Amino acid sequence: MIEKTIFPDDYGIAFLSVDLFMEEIKKKKCKARKFISYFNKHMDIYFELIDKGIIVPFHPVNAGDVPIFIETESQNFVCPQGYQKIFQYDDFYLKVGPQGIVTLASFGYLEYYGKNIASGETKRSYFDLEGNESFSAIDFPLAQGEYQFSLIALKKIDRTEYEIKYDKGYAYGFYFSQPQDMIKDNLEKCDDDHYDFRLMSSNQGGKICVMM
Repeated sequence: MIEKTIFPDDYGIAFLSVDLFMEEIKKKKCKARKFISYFNKHMDIYFELIDKGIIVPFHPVNAGDVPIFIETESQNFVCPQGYQKIFQYDDFYLKVGPQGIVTLASFGYLEYYGKNIASGETKRSYFDLEGNESFSAIDFPLAQGEYQFSLIALKKIDRTEYEIKYDKGYAYGFYFSQPQDMIKDNLEKCDDDHYDFRLMSSNQGGKICVMM
């Protein structure tokens, strides 16, 4: 299992294979490098890339450093020691390009470091004033191909008083697999009007009730 930490600034994160992402961006003749702003102006392109598994976004999510546990080799996802599962969403679809690297990027990284993405950068970290390293984009190896994956929300079994007071002590788990029957329904699965991806005590998963 791969263990990383990301700081999801701008309250969103997204999976993408940078080489395929930039290939699609060039096809659209997009010269913008603030990708979130670009997608806000061209929602049709944004939805097309989601539908094709080029980018898989989750928004909104909590800000602050969040541990990430990624399983790509086992037959199932086993909760990391000290954590329990609070909810799970399945059957997201992602395409991985020839580079064989997947990036999990914050929306802030997609917005403010588009030039780095265009040059092929797949991860980015920075240090705060106290010398602590944070990541706005992490990466991990995954062979070229099509994948199904699950998002698993995790919570520490024994949280500190501080974590309980400020509702901290959460993590995300992701489990990647290659089933024979690939489900390609990202537009439904990534719809934040119907699904809540935030890590908090009040969120136990499931569809959001929408009043008409």
